[in-house]
Amino acid sequence: MIRVAFPLFGHGLWIGGLVYLQNTLRLVRERLAGELEAVLVLSADEYKRFGAEVSPLANETIVDDVFGSWGRGGGLVSTLLLGRDRHVHALLKRARVDVGLEDASFYGWQPGIGVLAWIPDFQHRFMPEMFSRQEWWHRDIGFRAQVASGRTIMVSSETARADCERFYPAARGRIRVVRFAAGIDPSVPRTPPASLREKYGLPERFIFLPNQFWRHKNHELVIDALLHLRAEGRLESVMPIVASGHAADPRHPGHFEALARKVADGNLSSHFQHLGTIPYSDVLGLVVACDHLINPSHFEGWSTTIEEAKALGARILLSDLPVHREQAPEAMFFSPRSNIECAEALLAAAARGPAERPSPTALAAAHEQRLEDHADAFLDAVRATRIPVLSRK
Repeated sequence: MIRVAFPLFGHGLWIGGLVYLQNTLRLVRERLAGELEAVLVLSADEYKRFGAEVSPLANETIVDDVFGSWGRGGGLVSTLLLGRDRHVHALLKRARVDVGLEDASFYGWQPGIGVLAWIPDFQHRFMPEMFSRQEWWHRDIGFRAQVASGRTIMVSSETARADCERFYPAARGRIRVVRFAAGIDPSVPRTPPASLREKYGLPERFIFLPNQFWRHKNHELVIDALLHLRAEGRLESVMPIVASGHAADPRHPGHFEALARKVADGNLSSHFQHLGTIPYSDVLGLVVACDHLINPSHFEGWSTTIEEAKALGARILLSDLPVHREQAPEAMFFSPRSNIECAEALLAAAARGPAERPSPTALAAAHEQRLEDHADAFLDAVRATRIPVLSRK
C-alpha cells in the first residue's frame, strides 16, 4: 500500500484545483483502495473553509498551520535553503507518507519521500501578458526546480507533455500523462430541464457557457460574434448564450463591467444572459438542459467543463486549440481570434436541430471507461515516483 499526501491545490484560491482534488481523492477511494491511501494535509484555515468538502474523501487528514505557508513566502525560503521543511517532513514521516503530490507546495531538494509534481498547464509560456514579471518568474522557477529535482512530472494531456518537453527538455522520460475524468455519475437524476428553464427564465434551446469571467476565457469573442450577427441581420437565427460563473477577474478589474456595457450598448440582452454564480448541481443540470456547451477560451488545460459535457452527453463548441482537439475531437471548432468563425459556428449549431442525447446506458459505459483510464494512469504515475528507501526512518 502506497500512502500519498495531497495538499489543497492553490491553497483554495483556485476553484479548478479544488474540484481536481475532490475528483482525485474520490478516484483513490472508489477505484484504487487496494493500492493507495490518501492523506490530506491542510492548514487550520483551509480545514475550516474546505475540510467538510474534502476531508471525508481521504483516508486521513492532517491539520497544521505549517501547510498554510508551505511552498510560498518564508516557508519556501526555508525549504530552498535546507532542502526540505523540517516541520512538514516530521508530520509526513509520522503519517507514514510514501509519496507527496506537489503543485505549488515545493517539498524541497531532499524531501525524504517520493514526490509526484503535478503541472496543470504552461499558460505563462503561451500568455506571458497574463502575468507580472514577478509572477512569471516565480512560476517558471518553480517548474524548473521541480524538473531539476528529478521529480516524476504529471500532466493532464499529450499536448501538455509536448509543451513540457519543449520548455523543459530535462523532464523527458519522467513525464506521465494522466487525463482526468469528471467525478460525476451520469446515471444520477438531475433537476428536470423544464424546471431549470423556468427557474432561470431560459428558452427551450440555448448554448451554455460555464466559465469564470477571466479575460483569457474569451467571452468577448462570443459577444462580438453576436454583434456581427446583429449587423448581418441574422441574430434571431442563433440560440441565446447563457453564461454562469464568477464575474471578477483579479488581474483585470473592470473586465466584466466592460463586457456588460458591450452587451447593453449592442442591445444583446435577448441573446447573452449571465446567471451569476449558481449551485454546482444547477451547473450540471444546465449541461443536461442546454443544446450545446461552448468554450471560446484562448488557453486551457484539460477542461473540467468539457469532461462534464462529455459525461452528460452535451454537444460541444470549442475554440480551436490543440488540447481541445485532443480532449473532444468530435466537437465543432472555431478560431479563438475570429468572431466571424464563432458566428458561423453558432449558426451551424442552430441548424443542427434539437439535441438527441446518447442513451443513459451508453453515457455510463463511456464514462466508466474514462474513469478506469484515469485510475490506471494515476496509479502508474504514483508507481513511477521514486520512493527513497529511508523515507520511513
